[in-house]
Amino acid sequence: MRLFKQFCLVMLGALMMTNALAENKGKPFSAMAVQLTPQGAIQTRVFITAHAIRNEYEQDGNKVIEIIYPDEQKRVLLFPADKAFIEQHAPNYPDRRVSVEDSPCAKLQGTLCKKLGNEVINDIETEKWEFSRVDKGRPVHTLHWIDPVRELPIREFFADGTVVEMSLLGNDTLEKRDVEKWRMQVIGTNRQRAQFLQWYDPELKLVIREEHPDGYVRELRDIKVARLKDSLFTIPKDYVRRTGKTVRQAPAIKPGTAKK
Repeated sequence: MRLFKQFCLVMLGALMMTNALAENKGKPFSAMAVQLTPQGAIQTRVFITAHAIRNEYEQDGNKVIEIIYPDEQKRVLLFPADKAFIEQHAPNYPDRRVSVEDSPCAKLQGTLCKKLGNEVINDIETEKWEFSRVDKGRPVHTLHWIDPVRELPIREFFADGTVVEMSLLGNDTLEKRDVEKWRMQVIGTNRQRAQFLQWYDPELKLVIREEHPDGYVRELRDIKVARLKDSLFTIPKDYVRRTGKTVRQAPAIKPGTAKK
């Protein structure tokens, strides 16, 4: 199993918790990822497979394509107007999701996992795991209760005292798809509580809508489940590698400016 590889799609905040998308274990699909804020809307076209993610958006009149390869910890930015690309590597694309193929921290460098047993949390059968690592010379331990069927953590205790807990509210329909409605409760170190609503798609094995109490909404629309061409996730042969200083880069996306 794997934990913490993310709904990180790096669409600069436009994507859903690009924590679940970065390691999609469901069927390949395309969709429009939308983030609604009090200042406006941000959206990007996404293409998702088990091994790669493609984001397409327009910034200041220029098309930008982003491809993320979670297993390789790699991100590529394509600039069609320049026929150029930038390649970036990162130590991690965090994700709260897990996979039943191995232990939850199989790909977390410097982290050890220990299964402590099975427990029922909020009427959900879970596996209880302890994560251990060393941070600045001090041992850090966290606890995670993971639903092995949905591949989601149902309860998490973090070293700073933060607690995250999920509760299933029932079945629902969203985007003409059968989904589950969940409530996520976060208790911070100061004991303040925040609640979020999430709609989990069992076929795609990820959250397709999330509502924040401050009015922010992140969701996937126009979902189309279908096999995607490999060419969507490869760098065109006529593109030239550039550095960040020699290629036109899309600036940070401002609310309401990104388009389909």
